[in-house]
Formats: sequence, structure tokens, C-alpha cells
Amino acid sequence: MTPQGTQIRQGEKHYFSEPLARASFVYVFGAGHVAQELVPLLAHLNFRCIVFDDRENLVCPERFPDAEKTLLGDFSAIPSLVHITKEDYVVVVTRSHRCDFQAAAFALGTPARYIGIIGSRTKLKVIREKLSTLGFTQEVIAGERVHAPIGLAIKSETPAEIGVSIAGELILARASPIPEE
Repeated sequence: MTPQGTQIRQGEKHYFSEPLARASFVYVFGAGHVAQELVPLLAHLNFRCIVFDDRENLVCPERFPDAEKTLLGDFSAIPSLVHITKEDYVVVVTRSHRCDFQAAAFALGTPARYIGIIGSRTKLKVIREKLSTLGFTQEVIAGERVHAPIGLAIKSETPAEIGVSIAGELILARASPIPEE
């Protein structure tokens, strides 16, 4: 196995196999209207989605048939339920400031290549202030992998339009090289 693929020898023949897609995931924290629009779109774009929420009636395979997995749990329990790698993306679109804060705090402690947080500038200011009280520096909170507000600036308003703007930003992130540690 090489970093790029697998080499196989069969007698005189030598084969090389390379995966066409990275084995990365998009972790969507929140299973509301934006997530419901975003996940099918991302799946159609060959992103593998995992949806996490604490509401059993919302985070279920029937509501997210295009998700690779749905996870039910309290937002304070995210670290025990989710493992994020440097190839993964995090989308924070929960229903409350508290849940957004918990998901963002978790994500900032991971090597995720992309972290997007939904919210108004006022809400994001409050979340940033709370994150700094946990010891996250402004360089981390406002670093190049953090996108807050999430999505491309296309004047989106509806959940479907917001989903498109987030998907566009994720396509751009996927096309960019993974930053070295």
C-alpha cells in the first residue's frame, strides 16, 4: 500500500489501484430544515454524510435516506460518539445557540479540514466569545478552516438556498488541498 493506492503483482503483471474519492465524511450537526435540504444535495455530489442530532423524531434513516448514517445523542456526548479526521468536514446547523456552541467547540478540537457554523453575525460573535473562554485562540476560532457564517455569499434565504450555498462551499473545500499539519 502506498499513500496514493495499492500495488499488486501477479506473476509478470504489475497492477496499481488508486481510489477515485477520498474516504472522508461530512458530519452534519443538526437535523432540521437546512440539514434536510443539504444532505440529499451533498449525497448527489458524492459527499458521504453523517447526521447527528438529539431529537429522535428528526435524526432517523427515514428522514435522511441519503445519509450514510444517522446518530442520536446529546450534543454534550459528541466526543464519545464521533471521530473526525483531517479529511472530514463539519457542518453545524443545529436549532439552538447551546447546541451550535457544543458542536463548534468539539469540531475545533478535531483536525477537521472544514468547519462551517450557521448563524447571524451577532450569534456567531457570542459563540466566538464563549469559545475563547474555553481557551481557543482567535487564530483557531477564525482560522482558514472555520467558515462562519457558513456557505457562499449568494444571498440565500430559504433552507434549500442555504443548502446550495453550503454545498458550494464544500465543493470548493474538497477541490482544495488538505492543509498539512
